[in-house]
Parts: sequence; structure tokens; C-alpha cells
Amino acid sequence: MKKLTYKEYFNKVYGCLIGKTVIGTLGAPFEGIKMPLELKFSEEMINTMLPNDDLDLQVLWLDAVEHHGEDFTSYDLLKRFNERCPYDPGEYCVMRKNFRRGVYPPLSGKFSAFVFKIQANMNKQHRDRIAFMRIVSGRFDKNKEYYHVQGEKTLRLSQPQQMMAESRTVVDEAYGGDIIGVFDPGIFSIGDTVCDTDARIAFEGIPTFAPEHFCLVEQIDSLKRKQFAKGLTQIAQEGAIQMFFEPQSGMERVTVGVVGVLQFDVLEFRMKSEYGVEYRKS
Repeated sequence: MKKLTYKEYFNKVYGCLIGKTVIGTLGAPFEGIKMPLELKFSEEMINTMLPNDDLDLQVLWLDAVEHHGEDFTSYDLLKRFNERCPYDPGEYCVMRKNFRRGVYPPLSGKFSAFVFKIQANMNKQHRDRIAFMRIVSGRFDKNKEYYHVQGEKTLRLSQPQQMMAESRTVVDEAYGGDIIGVFDPGIFSIGDTVCDTDARIAFEGIPTFAPEHFCLVEQIDSLKRKQFAKGLTQIAQEGAIQMFFEPQSGMERVTVGVVGVLQFDVLEFRMKSEYGVEYRKS
């Protein structure tokens, strides 16, 4: 095997850097365009290099090596990026947010997600209930089992789907930054964490706003007690309302708290249209 001299090695690395700089500059104006392009060869000399995040990262890695020496770790690289790069390009934005949340390598390669919204009765014919999750890190595979931190059990996320307006698309996989909806049999709450079985990641819960308006709701038809209780419970689990009970009381009379008065109108409409229940309020 031939050994390179320092000058030969330097020239090869420098040549690669120049080539990458030229290609990066030529391609930068078209990055992210997902369609056929009709590009013509140009012999014009490039006097100024366009911004190129790939080259910025290479210089950043060299800076980390210079600072930490040969024994640097993936955490050192990530910490250096968070300190030295002021911008948040799309594919790095999730990584930076993970770092600020305390999800460091190698856990940042593990799947983790948190529930930020629950919606019942999106399909009235099936009375479904969907838990929306934002994937924070890793890759989601619909065939794998994951760990529900708050429920302390392993489960498979059934019927994973992504939505656009009224259309739903079943997905086989998803990645950090994606939002998926999964069927919820009533086990998820807003702020719950789901992760790989060997990761055991737990995110902080989502804060709840203190209610400013209150109303006492009371069922009218005693034969619809089950629907009355189910409707209030599910809408409360979505975060639309908060329920308060008197000691040793049941679900016949419930004090409802909301942030804005319009939420009372939303509650009344949904209880009547989705659960077929009317109630008396005071």
C-alpha cells in the first residue's frame, strides 16, 4: 500500500473541497425543487460561493475536532452545532429541538413521539377516536411495537394515518417532524410519550390553561346518562373543556370550565350532534 505524503494528502482533500464547493454553488439555486429541470451548461466563472450548509457543517466538525481532539463524541458535535449555527434549516431543526429537550445521541436515533391532540368522532359512522402524535426522533414503523410511557405497557399503534382536509392516507412509516394519527381506544392523553421499547424517553407534559368561565350542566333525559357521561369525558380528554365534581357526586351534574365562552357553544353543539344529548345549563 502506497503511503501519501502530507502534501499529496492535502492536495487530494483540497481538490475534493473545491469540487464540492463548485457543485454546491451550481446546485444551490435548485435545491428542493422536485420536478424535471432543463439546465444548460455554463462556462461562466463563479466568483462568489453561495451559502452552503453542507460546507458549513464540515467546517463545524473540523472546529469540534480542533476543540476536543481525537476523542470527541456525537454529543460534542451536536453541542457544537447548537452553539455555533444560528440558523434552523429544515432537516436540522428537529435535531436542534431534540437537543434542547434533552434527547441526545444515540437516543435521538430512537423513535419517540408525543400526543398533542385527541379528536373523537371524526368519522361519525364508526365513532372513531384519533390520537395525533408528533414524531420527535427516529423512524416510525407500523409493524413494530412501541412503549407507552404513561400507560407503562408495550403496544402496537394501529391504523397509522396522515390527513389532508377530508382525505386519510394509511402510512407504513414516518420520520422526525411528521404528524401521524393513530386509533385510540381511550388509553392516550394529551402530553403522553410513545417511544421505542428500549428507549424509555419521557417528555414534559403540555401545559393546561386555567379556565376562566364556568357553567353547571345537568342531564335532562336519564335514559341517556351513558351518552351524557361519555360525551363530556371524551371532549374533556380532548382538552376542549375541564370538568369539576362535587364530593361524592356522579355524572348527573357536572361543573364545566372553559377558557373562552364560545367553548360552551361548541360543547352544546357537539353533545347534541355527536352524542344525541341535550342538557340543562346554569
